[in-house]
Amino acid sequence: AKRTRTINSNITDNIMYTNGADITIQNSWNMRNPPPGPNVPTPPPVDANGITSVGNIEYFEPDFNPYTKLKGVEHAAKVFIQDKATINLDNGSDSDINVMGIDPYDFGQVAWYRNDLFKPYHINSYLNLLSSESSSCLISRAISDSNGIKVGDSISVSYNSHEPIILNVYGIISNWPTMNK
Repeated sequence: AKRTRTINSNITDNIMYTNGADITIQNSWNMRNPPPGPNVPTPPPVDANGITSVGNIEYFEPDFNPYTKLKGVEHAAKVFIQDKATINLDNGSDSDINVMGIDPYDFGQVAWYRNDLFKPYHINSYLNLLSSESSSCLISRAISDSNGIKVGDSISVSYNSHEPIILNVYGIISNWPTMNK
């Protein structure tokens, strides 16, 4: 019975870790002037009014408040995920990088993780690092090792032909909610 319980716990933990939270919802942004056909570009970061554009296409960020008011919701967090980003390096680039943009406080309220996965520091220590500077980022140990990137380095990240974003590496992590690599 103990072995069965361990297998069930590992399966449950893996599902929770993969999703990153109790519930995840993906919403679509509204567009004005959409292009014909299926090749709609992913919206870049928004301005202060929740509007952004790619060419003549304008995207409007959907209202997040209805999700925070759903019955039973104690905390909610917006998470931006781009799975086809590129890190531009002096000696080339590394593509198909997964990028996650978060509000560290909200993310910390909803993210699921096992405490034993974050050693030597608790996940809140990493979230505090991200809170200290808007251009800060954490990178995976795999990206660090394969590209020689270290804490203190600046990296340039781009996706979908958008202007590169310069980020400063504040930490290198081996685990993160939803990161199964």
